[in-house]
Amino acid sequence: QGAAAAIIVHETGPAGYGWGVVNNSWTGPQIGLTAANLNGDRAEIEGWVTQETAAAIFDGAGLDFQALQAEAAQPGFSAVPMSDLRLNVSVENS
Repeated sequence: QGAAAAIIVHETGPAGYGWGVVNNSWTGPQIGLTAANLNGDRAEIEGWVTQETAAAIFDGAGLDFQALQAEAAQPGFSAVPMSDLRLNVSVENS
């Protein structure tokens, strides 16, 4: 739907496993197939972060993570732009 990035915020309780499982499972090369649409429906940046990291990201954008998390649980919530946020990313494909 046009998002430049999609980031999962890990919560141990709802997930049923700790951050260590994520870190050990998703660290290193990830292999996937290219879809017929050349993965055009995926965000350019995809990630998975801890709640502490999410709070820091939101803070950097001038937003309150906990307040927006509560709002996002309500019907009718719409995405909030993080227009003041800048990110430098490098990707190695091997």
